[in-house]
Amino acid sequence: MNKSVFVVEDDALTATLLEQYIEEMGYQFAGKADTATTALHEIRLIHPGLVLMDIKLKGKMDGIDVSTQLRDSEIPVIYLTAYADENLMARAKLTEPYGYLIKPFTKLGLQASIEMAFYKSDMERRQRELLNHIRRLEGLLSICMNCKKIRTESNDWQQLEHYLSEHSDAVFSHGLCPTCFTSEMMTLA
Repeated sequence: MNKSVFVVEDDALTATLLEQYIEEMGYQFAGKADTATTALHEIRLIHPGLVLMDIKLKGKMDGIDVSTQLRDSEIPVIYLTAYADENLMARAKLTEPYGYLIKPFTKLGLQASIEMAFYKSDMERRQRELLNHIRRLEGLLSICMNCKKIRTESNDWQQLEHYLSEHSDAVFSHGLCPTCFTSEMMTLA
């Protein structure tokens, strides 16, 4: 599991303190940014395991805007902010953050938040993997009774072997069942 932490913080002193704490806790410091634009570029490039995101940033976009644009990347975000008003928290909740720490924070509080975020992220990843595996094994398969091709989700007809290799982890080989073997032998005779 990727246990690197990226910091988005426009206060240089706080960013330096976060970097120090992250390294003391044994995590990899992935980098930092002080603007939303830089943060988006760097996070997409580095793809860290977690982002500590200040909500109030210099410029047009704030940390919530950055998190909204990163939602598809499945990178967990913990908000760090000195602000806790209802409107801000309501906006932040919509991005489904993994935590919300009010400044000034303690090293212990930060560590607990980071640990919980990594744990939750790992559990969600495992759950997605299990659901993908289950989905592959469920459902009604339409098979042509003559050529034995399978109708795909896009209504194309595909060879059985090709379909199985795409939709399962099964390993298969070819052979003849006793009925077909007898039929083949009768044809050759």
